Amino acid sequence: MSPFKPLYYSGKRKSVVKVMGRVVWDILNQRDKYSTPNPSFTVPGGATTPTGPADQDELVKVSSGDTVSNYLGNKLVAGAGVSLTILNPGADETLKVGASGADIYVKTSAADTTADYLTNKLSAGAGMAVAESAAPGSKTMVLTCNITQYTNEMAEDAVGGILTDTDMVDFVYDDGANTIKALILANWPYGDASDSDVTLAVNTTLTRDMNYNNLDLAGYTLTANGYKLRGRKLTFSGGKITHSGGNGGDGADAVGANFGAGGLAPTALSSTGSMCQGLMGVAGGNGRQGTTAASLAGSPGAAGTASNPSMKPTGSLAGKIGGTGGSGDTGAGVAGGAAGAAGVGTAISPASGNPRTFTYYEIWRIFPSGASPILFYYIAGNGASGGGASGSGDLGPAANGGGGGGGGATGENGGPIFIAFYEIIGDASAKVWSKGGNGGKGGNGGNAQVIVSANNGGGGGGSGGDGGNGGPIIICYSQLTAAGWDVSVAGGALGAKGTGGAKNGTGTVGGDGTDGSAGVTGEIIYFKA
Repeated sequence: MSPFKPLYYSGKRKSVVKVMGRVVWDILNQRDKYSTPNPSFTVPGGATTPTGPADQDELVKVSSGDTVSNYLGNKLVAGAGVSLTILNPGADETLKVGASGADIYVKTSAADTTADYLTNKLSAGAGMAVAESAAPGSKTMVLTCNITQYTNEMAEDAVGGILTDTDMVDFVYDDGANTIKALILANWPYGDASDSDVTLAVNTTLTRDMNYNNLDLAGYTLTANGYKLRGRKLTFSGGKITHSGGNGGDGADAVGANFGAGGLAPTALSSTGSMCQGLMGVAGGNGRQGTTAASLAGSPGAAGTASNPSMKPTGSLAGKIGGTGGSGDTGAGVAGGAAGAAGVGTAISPASGNPRTFTYYEIWRIFPSGASPILFYYIAGNGASGGGASGSGDLGPAANGGGGGGGGATGENGGPIFIAFYEIIGDASAKVWSKGGNGGKGGNGGNAQVIVSANNGGGGGGSGGDGGNGGPIIICYSQLTAAGWDVSVAGGALGAKGTGGAKNGTGTVGGDGTDGSAGVTGEIIYFKA
């Protein structure tokens, strides 16, 4: 059997040489990929014939379009960062492909003079961490932010660390609210802080102008007493600043024929302050003594205290007439004591300055032409009420009429309050009061003397006193946090009337007095510096 036989390959018939069942050479002198290394065979006659070129099966092409076959080492070209190395040259050679040693390093920029591993080129800044992954083999770099949240507290600390107090500015830190306030330390209008920090421990009355740094009332009462308060920070903490007027005294009740005395004027506020005081109240008129004779009028109430010069020259009140005495055998009853006239206010001349500006409030003086500076007042005082008239008596049986009740005194006007603080902190429990004092009650008239067959009248009741007028409050500030605080310049409450005394026989009862009037409301004046 012939060693040559045709073979179908890849769907086409080929003319090939087949030796011992293996394809070694096709008739067209083309190499087959299934050829045996160093192919040979024996042809008839005994000659040995090679299958083709000895190195033909050791050459390679890059692709089907490559026109030149060559050794693998010549077909591979090392690019950037790649090295090619023949191992075991001249024997069983292998080709090693590796990374170039210089290319495993990095630089941060073109200006960097030293290449190094990436882990040595990364450094952690504030709030950051740099770490190499723990996994073996291929490594990665892990960048982690250590800040979970940049808080307000951190912001306050960061800003506060670069702020510095000066003679003019004091930075105040509130860690609870995470805020920073800048307090302006200029002396005017807040004073020079020479009285330092003060926290009240008892109720206190001022005896001079004060220049605080920080003042905390701590729930106590500070009576301004006609002196100024200046400072950096005022905290009420439930406390009160006051310069309210005193209450007018009550008229005394008549007892039988004996008259009732008029109410006493309130104790005057100090007149030694650096500002004017609230003008004092005045006494009520006495009632009239009852006799067997005809009815007589009670004493008049005192006139209100004048204010010269005055911010508010009009508006003060007159008192009330005392109650009428009852009629008797000796005649009809007469009216009680006359009402005290309202205090007279004198307007400030424009040439002397305008007190309704901060400068004048701050010094509480005006400057009359050609004269020394003088204090000014807010409003005149109110007049007091008259005492009750006596009741008519009876001469026949010698029976006395009732005595008249005393008239009520007027309340004192509220005094001025001057507060100048850079920062004021209060709440609904904080109070600043310059209220008028309450008017005194009128005394009741005395009853007629009881004698059989006598006809005599009761004494007239005294009238109630007017309340004092509210004073002025001046508040200067740069920062004010005092929602709902109680700043009051209310006039004082009226004094109630006294009632007339009882009659005897065919006499008549004494007439009631008249209720007083509530005082006039003062003024609250704010300045924001």
